[in-house]
Amino acid sequence: MQIFSRIANDHCRCVDGVMTTVIWRRTSEEEPNFMKHAYHIHTYLCQHADGPIRAYVENAVKMGYTQIAFSDHSPQFYPNGFVSGIRMRIDQVDDYIGQLTALRTEFADQIDIKIGFEAEYYPAMFDQLCALCEEKHVDFLFMGQHYTSNEVDRAARSAWNLGSDPAGIFQYADQVIAGLQTGWFCMLAHPDVPNYTGPRKAYEQAMHSICLAAKELQIPLEYNLQGFRYHRHYPCARFFQIAAEVGNIVTIGIDAHTSQDLLDVNVVQQAERQLAAWGLHVTEPIALFLHRR
Repeated sequence: MQIFSRIANDHCRCVDGVMTTVIWRRTSEEEPNFMKHAYHIHTYLCQHADGPIRAYVENAVKMGYTQIAFSDHSPQFYPNGFVSGIRMRIDQVDDYIGQLTALRTEFADQIDIKIGFEAEYYPAMFDQLCALCEEKHVDFLFMGQHYTSNEVDRAARSAWNLGSDPAGIFQYADQVIAGLQTGWFCMLAHPDVPNYTGPRKAYEQAMHSICLAAKELQIPLEYNLQGFRYHRHYPCARFFQIAAEVGNIVTIGIDAHTSQDLLDVNVVQQAERQLAAWGLHVTEPIALFLHRR
């Protein structure tokens, strides 16, 4: 029997300098993989994930997943010919959907493949994105709000670097809530991604408002394994404590950027334990839809 230990980076180290660290230890490597649905999967088309798409599907099958939901970063309809370095281009959408549709047919008797996008809510461009999703018969949209305003606006703030001004965290929260209220998103990915260094009270108020909106709309919040796996500033303990107080639906997203991410059973099991310690039960499957009519 091998002893395994890992420090979980599930703290809000950026808020008032408060750090909370939890250590989990498992005593056996024989525990089964509890998850059957692999959510939040990227592809090389987003420009920061690696490997052939087939390898992701094959590893999901190997691990016993019954469903895999691809949600690569959506294209956006930027003005003035701007080309983003963190997402696929509009002219790559057919390739993305075509490859996944072929794999869906090939692996139909082994796994259910869903085809969607992870997208920000950029109000000025959102109608065009929705029209594209309907035209291409995309299965679902996850929200992953990486910027306020939009990526090219001079006033935009990266969620990874909101700084200490409370206006930044409230702007993030307001834009997330407005996006959720459109009815187009079926999960909020890494809701705790804001790297905010200002007053803790502002953070808690902003995150509480997101949690209340998500609960009212019955939209699951994601515990993001990419952040956990690489010891980032998220998942954030204070955020999920607020989610537990509000009574949110929570699920686990793999946020795979390599096919090997799908083989990491340990991190999935640790995430489930951590959520249980906060009084949160993992919900799966979640409803995948393009628009809540």
